[in-house]
Amino acid sequence: MFAIVAATGWRSVFIWFSIPGVIMAIVWYPVVRNRPEESTRVNQAEVAHIYDKTVDATRTEFTSMGWLDKLIRLRDVEKLETNGAVMKSWNVWGDTLAYFFMNNVNYGLLTWVPLYLVQARHFDFTSTGFIAAAPAVGGLVGALVGGYVSDKVFQGRRKPTMLLTAFFAAVMLVAVINAPQNTTLIVVSLMLTGFFLNIGWPMFTAYPMGITNTTTYPFAISLINSGGNLGGFFAPMIVGALLDATAGNYSVAFSYFVVVLVLALFVIFTLVEAKPKAEALPAK
Repeated sequence: MFAIVAATGWRSVFIWFSIPGVIMAIVWYPVVRNRPEESTRVNQAEVAHIYDKTVDATRTEFTSMGWLDKLIRLRDVEKLETNGAVMKSWNVWGDTLAYFFMNNVNYGLLTWVPLYLVQARHFDFTSTGFIAAAPAVGGLVGALVGGYVSDKVFQGRRKPTMLLTAFFAAVMLVAVINAPQNTTLIVVSLMLTGFFLNIGWPMFTAYPMGITNTTTYPFAISLINSGGNLGGFFAPMIVGALLDATAGNYSVAFSYFVVVLVLALFVIFTLVEAKPKAEALPAK
């Protein structure tokens, strides 16, 4: 991005970044369908399997994990059957608040890391373009690893990776703040920040699947996503205000992210982890 700005000006960045979106729209329209049965690449047996309600919903054997289950407050939870019940659920609102905090950090870093590297770490624009990508690279790996760990290691429990992401992302941001002026250390600390910030990221939207049904999940996830996006909306303004108030002190601004992650950690602790339940088999 910085290379494009340096070569052709800031307006051209928006033009270049629009190209992938246009390409994806062209590919998406003829390939993706609203329902499996509308796709020519899905046969009748596959459609029947997708809609088969007699298939056990638990794909991984679920066993007790002792102290971990107590820590995450594992419970038998009745599904939220109505949108009214969703609106009254602390588990939904707590997840929304935690996701607000996580988005606050994620979009705050996305907005301010490039300027941080230029103004506080004194990298040139070209170097900044490469180094600023480190959190995204780490985040890609973290999201993939986190999904596997949540499903296979924690057997479908969502809170463990949510707690890990809040705690270790805060730790890594402290490392970023205190890292010496060494390019390798800065890159590694930013990459690990992205990794830990994303290792539990998908779980904030997967979590409500355990407490809702197919009817109420869309409404619940709309609340959670809306709240999360508000976090991203406010983050650049809050960090900008902190930088203005502290004469550009990025240590203070990034310490704000640490505080937000600690708050997210405490909120996540209050949520109940729902035990997975298999779909009931029809009477014969």
